[in-house]
Amino acid sequence: MLAVIAAARALESRVNEALSSVTLSLARLALLHRLAGSTKPVGLKELAEALGCSKSNASVLADRMLQEGYLTRETDPADRRGVLLSLTPAGAAAHAAGFEVVARQQDEVFADVAPQDCATLLRVLGQVTR
Repeated sequence: MLAVIAAARALESRVNEALSSVTLSLARLALLHRLAGSTKPVGLKELAEALGCSKSNASVLADRMLQEGYLTRETDPADRRGVLLSLTPAGAAAHAAGFEVVARQQDEVFADVAPQDCATLLRVLGQVTR
C-alpha cells in the first residue's frame, strides 16, 4: 500500500509541475474539467463536492480563476446568496491545454510499459478505488 501511495504522490508532483507550463495545477484542471462536463452553470456547493474540498476552498480557487478570465459567475436565481459558474472560451482552451499536458505525461510515464500491463494497472486501480 505504501508503494502505491508513494507512486501516486510522485505522479501527482510530476503532473503538477508539467501543468505549471500552462498555468494550471491538478486542482485547477479538476475545476475546469467539472465545468467543461456540464451543460449548465454549476454552483459552488456542487463544485466543492466534485473536487473533494470545502465550499470555502472551492470559492477561493474559483475566484482566482474568475479573475484570470477562465470562468464567469452569475447569481443563482434559485438562491440569491449562491453563485453559478461557467467556463469562458479561455477556460475551455485552458482545459484542453491541460488535458494535452496530462496526456503527454501519461505517454512518457508509460512509454516502457507493455499496453496489457497498463490496462491491468488501470483495471486494478479502478477496482480498489471504488
